[in-house]
Amino acid sequence: MAIDILRNHAIQAMPESVASRSTKVAPKAPESLRGDSLSTPSPDDVILTAAAQTFSQATNIARESDGVDYDKVAYFKQQLEQGTYHVDATHTAAKMLAESDALSFLLNE
Repeated sequence: MAIDILRNHAIQAMPESVASRSTKVAPKAPESLRGDSLSTPSPDDVILTAAAQTFSQATNIARESDGVDYDKVAYFKQQLEQGTYHVDATHTAAKMLAESDALSFLLNE
């Protein structure tokens, strides 16, 4: 199912500490806190599977992240300062063409 594929990609992209935290499902509320209407779902209730809850948690964690890999930034900054940073133009061009081909394939479907 598509949501399972997205969930797996999201979890794989997360750091290990976040991935292990996001796969846990929140415990149910104790019986004393649940009303009679919550103990038996009505046709109007929405019940999320554990996979959907995990995906939702992963999405929230991703939204809270600034998306910056500070270790990678520091690595490249150091290489630039030392003058050892090298760009392989052939490799870069090949990757750009591959991405362009993949994008045009998706847009033409």
